[in-house]
Amino acid sequence: MAQDDVIVMLDADGQHDPKDTPKFIALVKKYPAVFGYRDFSTLPFRHRIANQVMVSFFNLLFGTRFKDLACGYNCFRRDAVRIMLPDLNRMPDGRFNIEMQMKYVAWKRNIPYSQCKISCKYDEVSSIGRGVRMVSGIMLGTLRLRLYGY
Repeated sequence: MAQDDVIVMLDADGQHDPKDTPKFIALVKKYPAVFGYRDFSTLPFRHRIANQVMVSFFNLLFGTRFKDLACGYNCFRRDAVRIMLPDLNRMPDGRFNIEMQMKYVAWKRNIPYSQCKISCKYDEVSSIGRGVRMVSGIMLGTLRLRLYGY
């Protein structure tokens, strides 16, 4: 696999450590998609609860076993991106739904994937209002995918 055949994505908010990238690169040699999941012991309590609600809802609707629905640290081989991109381009509202949408498309297109535990640091805890908006938005997006697909 050539070096330019891999895409690593991580949020730019400083929560994710780029030092975790070699773990993703090792896994992407076997799996076309690698989704990060956070070390939940380091997440603030309400973030853990919110993520557990979202991921349980998604896994129930799609029969998957994702560990984290909103982690912004992921890695893909170029061939997986080519398969996923047409579906992702048709989907509405990216924002915080993009991580969930990538998992949905990997599931829909039967793209083999692995999951990679990452370190994560939180300098500040989001407001409850922002958390409620984010969780409800992701859950509504998940329900739309189940009902209408893309």
